[in-house]
This record gives sequence, C-alpha cells and structure tokens, in this order.
Amino acid sequence: MRSLTLTEVARIARMYLDGDRVETLLLDKTGHVDYDFESFNVVKASLMKAERIHPELKYSLILWTPRAGKINVVEPIVCASVLPVEGWREINANESQIKALSGEEGVPYARDCSASTYFPVYNSDHEIVGALEFLIMNDEANDI
Repeated sequence: MRSLTLTEVARIARMYLDGDRVETLLLDKTGHVDYDFESFNVVKASLMKAERIHPELKYSLILWTPRAGKINVVEPIVCASVLPVEGWREINANESQIKALSGEEGVPYARDCSASTYFPVYNSDHEIVGALEFLIMNDEANDI
C-alpha cells in the first residue's frame, strides 16, 4: 500500500465531508449552541471514517467554524475521537486557523504537547465554512 501524506489524507477526508451540512449544523450561530442532529451525526460519522484513512499518522480530526458576529473567534463544533487541546468552548482563533479559514491549505501550528495542521472546508458554492484540524498528540489525548 502506498503511504499517503497528511495533505493527501486531508484531500480525501474533505471529500467525505458535506460542507453544506457543516454550514447548517448549528441552528443558532450567535447564541446558545443548538445542533441540527441529523447533520451532526452525518458530519461526525464522516470525521470518524476520515480518521481511519491512514491510522499510522495517528491524527485526530476536529472541525472548527467561525463564530458568527465575532471577528477571529472560532469554536470546535464536531470532534471525531478527541477533544481539541484548547477545550470545547469558543476561543480566539490562532494564526493558523485564521489562515485556513481564509483558504490557505495545510497550515501548521505547533504546541508543546501536540502539532496541528489546518485545512479549509468548503460548501457546494465553494465558500469556506470551517477549518479541519488534523491534531497529532505527543502526550495522551483527551478522548471523547
């Protein structure tokens, strides 16, 4: 079997994701987090499947979206198998997340305990609706 790079895995993983569902996943984008659970389940299943594309890379997937009405604020809306290092609440976006949400591919972000690479997620109109994080932990992950 041919070994895939993280960029190739990301290209395949994003084919699993329905960007239109990602875009409409949150019912209230400005206040209390409330999901369209049918869309949530489809997106979650897609992320879980995508984590198995190349298990030797030992990555976990987290889907981030911009918080409506707030500049450079993001929140993790779907996690496949682990929670993000930053926790599950909205945060100020790091530079890599901002770049991915602007369309840049394969943007790295290093921490002491982990490394992440971000890729934009598009809807059917080719608008960016989120950023897909490939998280590789150096320490134990916080499983869901």
